[in-house]
Amino acid sequence: MKSFRNFIFIFLAQFIYYLHFVSTFIIHFGWLFPRYRVAYIIFLILVPLHWLLLNGNCIFTVWEHYLRRKTNKNFNPAGKNFTAINLKKFFGINVTNRCVDVTSLSFIIGMIILQTFLLFK
Repeated sequence: MKSFRNFIFIFLAQFIYYLHFVSTFIIHFGWLFPRYRVAYIIFLILVPLHWLLLNGNCIFTVWEHYLRRKTNKNFNPAGKNFTAINLKKFFGINVTNRCVDVTSLSFIIGMIILQTFLLFK
């Protein structure tokens, strides 16, 4: 029974990981679909709001790390966020959470302003 629980935890952690990738993709490339501009703006507004409510954490990161710790007691992301972990994992680039937070928030605020301007143009 324990192995089935571990399987479920691992499956859910992976599902949340890929869901996180999809949301990151939407944040960065949602502007390519002007037909969905209003939904994109709403999504962009929700991202910093939930970030503020969770003290700088993304809900996907919190859930994923919780599930990974359930199966691996030694799991330690060292306080890194999703982007910092994956930049290191895939590209060998080591960045701080603060660097990721500042650049991400700047991008999101800029896109909210730009997309709102284009919506009412």
